[in-house]
Formats: sequence, structure tokens, C-alpha cells
Amino acid sequence: MSNPMSEAERSAAWQELQGFARALRMLNAPQIRAAFVIGSFPGGYFRPGQSDLDVVIIFAGSPPTDEPTCQQHQALRQAIKELASKASPYEIEPMFIYEAELKRDPQRGLMPRADFALRLLLQSQLLMGEFDLHQVDQPLPQDFTYVLQRYLEYFQHKNGPDGFDQAPLSDLVKHVLTLMRYALIICCHHVQYNKFAVLQDYLRLIPELPLPDSLQMAIEKSLQGEPIDQDLAAAFRQELPAFQQALVDAMLRAKPESH
Repeated sequence: MSNPMSEAERSAAWQELQGFARALRMLNAPQIRAAFVIGSFPGGYFRPGQSDLDVVIIFAGSPPTDEPTCQQHQALRQAIKELASKASPYEIEPMFIYEAELKRDPQRGLMPRADFALRLLLQSQLLMGEFDLHQVDQPLPQDFTYVLQRYLEYFQHKNGPDGFDQAPLSDLVKHVLTLMRYALIICCHHVQYNKFAVLQDYLRLIPELPLPDSLQMAIEKSLQGEPIDQDLAAAFRQELPAFQQALVDAMLRAKPESH
């Protein structure tokens, strides 16, 4: 596994992030409340060549409902993505959320974007703008059951009914890590956003749902930047559906306490 970034690499990444922040300011977009870098960079486990610089862009208010405003916001998102695509030497991954999505829905009692809220609260660094993180509601494990259902719908929509056979293997490895991360939160109240630690935490904390050998080997090789041969890839694709079903069933059966 590659080593965490050196001080020189961290400095270069921060300069790149600051350049991105300057470009965001030059858009003069009043919709942008703030931008936070989240995940591996503030968490201290960024690995050059394997990690992206994840940046959450917080838009003011709630998601628009009228078509003209939706189009304006979509154009702004596209402009921000184009700015991010120019970043070098590291890749910047912009993500978008509205202020209202960081609060609990008063009607449903759930947080629609609990995953983003938790990442902002636990591992974030302000990049531009002003936003008080005390405004963000604290997500609860039951919020992640809702997040899980939305994520599975997104995964199926993105990859289609033959996703396990057709999706790139790297995407499927990320998919398994995401499911295991949700399982740790929902079933164990254990938060782990370092993908290099998710596997070991899962093996330690959820032994009742064993991870098939092919999935474990493929994840380990992927995290170490090693190639995955065809036989292992085929076994991974074959065993993934049953493991996903067992894991999702366990998460939906869980009764998280509200604390």
C-alpha cells in the first residue's frame, strides 16, 4: 500500500485547492455559500495517485423547483466541474449540496444527505466562503438506512440491471466499500471514512457476515494499486450479488437506536 503524502505533496495539494477556491470566487455566483474539502485530505490519509481531493460545494437555500432556476444551477454545476477538471497534479472531485439538505426533514424526520452531513462534521476544512457547521444536524444511524436505499437506487440507475457484469471493476470495488461503510454505521454505530481502514474494520466488527475471499482479495489488491487478474475479477463479479443481498438485508433488519 502506498504511503500517505509527504509534506511537499500536502503543500502542493493545498495550493491546488486554493487555486480552485480562487476560481470559484471569480464565478461571482451568489448561490455558492461555501466550499469545504472533505475526506482523505483533512483526514490525513490522502494517498497521491489513489485519492481524489473531494470538495463539497454548499449552495444557498433549498433545491430549486422551477425550471429556469434548475437550469441556472445546472449550468453553474457544469462550470464548477470544468474548473475542477483543470486541476493538476491531483484530481479534484466537486460535490454539490444545498443548505436545507443538511437539516433534518421536518416531515419525514430523516436527513436526506446524512452522509455528506457526517463527513462535513467529522472530516472537513473550509476552503472558501462562510458557513457555520453548527447549522448541520447530527446524523443518526437510522438516517443511513434511508441513505442506503437512495444509494442502491442510484447504483442501479447508473449501471442498469447488468451492472455486476458490465460496470468497471474499480467501480464495483468502491461499491462494496461503500456498502461495508454503511453497514458499519447502521449495524455497529462505527464511522470509518478512510477506505484503507474500512475493510479491516468490517472484518473485525461484522464477522457474522463473512466477506467472500474473492471480494477481500480484489479490494486488497485495488487498495494496494495492484492489478486484478481475470479469474479473480470473474469470481468477484459472481460472488458480489449474494454478498450485497445478505449485507443489505442485515442493514434493513437493524434497529438503530436514536442516540
